[in-house]
Amino acid sequence: MYNAANEEAAAAFLAGRIHFPEIVDVVSHVVGQAGEFAGVPSSVDDVLAVEGEARRRANALVDSLAR
Repeated sequence: MYNAANEEAAAAFLAGRIHFPEIVDVVSHVVGQAGEFAGVPSSVDDVLAVEGEARRRANALVDSLAR
């Protein structure tokens, strides 16, 4: 989840959509919400679902921060 959020935020930075310090804001926000969508995975599908939700939430925040 951390890595997925970080990848999305870093890509947004490299695309010029957010400022460098906002990478940390995006990752922190997504990780802080983990209790809402992440639990103990019991399958690879669970892991992929959490990864997808972390990416979706990261991108939604990037959209709200985009210059």
